[in-house]
Amino acid sequence: MRHVIGTQIGGTVFVLLGAFRPPLLRAPTTILCELTSWAPQEDWALQDRAPQFTVGRGGSQATFWSALTASTPELAGRTPEECERRLRELGATVVGRQPRVLEDWSRLGDGRYTGHLDGDSSTVWLTVACEGRLASDPRTEPGYIEAVGGTIYELSRSGGAAPAVAEADSGVGGAAAAGGGGALQQQLALPLALPQQAVAALGAAILAGSLGFGLGTA
Repeated sequence: MRHVIGTQIGGTVFVLLGAFRPPLLRAPTTILCELTSWAPQEDWALQDRAPQFTVGRGGSQATFWSALTASTPELAGRTPEECERRLRELGATVVGRQPRVLEDWSRLGDGRYTGHLDGDSSTVWLTVACEGRLASDPRTEPGYIEAVGGTIYELSRSGGAAPAVAEADSGVGGAAAAGGGGALQQQLALPLALPQQAVAALGAAILAGSLGFGLGTA
């Protein structure tokens, strides 16, 4: 569409032609936002249940938000991220972030855990301080581990048992695989057993020497 603008200078009329651009019409925009209205029963369930899904100490605390939302009917319509954000808005401090997941894990003979973190193809080896399982976890094997230093790792699917790291040290390595404390008990008992053996050997030598000396002088 064109529009005409005319002007007159003296006896001459000048006509200017220009293009007419109608105003642009914008399509309606839909803005999506998360539901921010929390029902009282949601807040109560969140505050009551969160400590049951939180493990660790100090700055290394971790909260299993995915397990919390999956096992709490009042929070079925909420995401783990929403629950974490809401609980912090309520002023809760005894909570942590969702722990990283150790997948395809195996427990080595020396007590360490190996596997892949969050789907990464790289293999990691973790020295473990303790292992545990949430009360709501139906598995018989551990559900999480606490590495030396305090970091919590969630255990996903197991990749099967791995062979012992050192077969030659089966006396110590086997005890560590069985319970961890057995190796320490053996290490503590070993220094106590050596003096008893030495005393017995020394007594036998003295007895044999005395008998031999008596026979030689008869």
